[in-house]
Amino acid sequence: MTDYTPILYSLGVLNIVLYVMLIIGYIKSRKPSIPEVSNINEAFEILENSFRKSFSDLPNGFTWAEAISRAKALELKVNWKEVDNMVKKYEAYRYGDIDPGRVNPREILKLAVVLPRGVRKVVDRRS
Repeated sequence: MTDYTPILYSLGVLNIVLYVMLIIGYIKSRKPSIPEVSNINEAFEILENSFRKSFSDLPNGFTWAEAISRAKALELKVNWKEVDNMVKKYEAYRYGDIDPGRVNPREILKLAVVLPRGVRKVVDRRS
């Protein structure tokens, strides 16, 4: 009779490796991916659409300040200082025709991705 112990151990290790790869793949698939955009306008269009899906009671013509304040109340893990900075640059660009310079809209896109869908009203728990 041949000793099959090394083969059994190899199959056991292979089984563990395959399960670990499966778990890693599942975890990566659950993490939302941030879309690629070519300019700041596209980033804010994506953000606007996310706000409309998240806060269906936002009025037409809502301001960025209104929408951002609602999102802040959700206590999402976003760099709010960077978001506020990007909103200021975008508004200066959009309404003042000022070149925003080199901007990285990553936090804006991250906010658009992490906003939950279908939030009706946000209760401010800070008071």
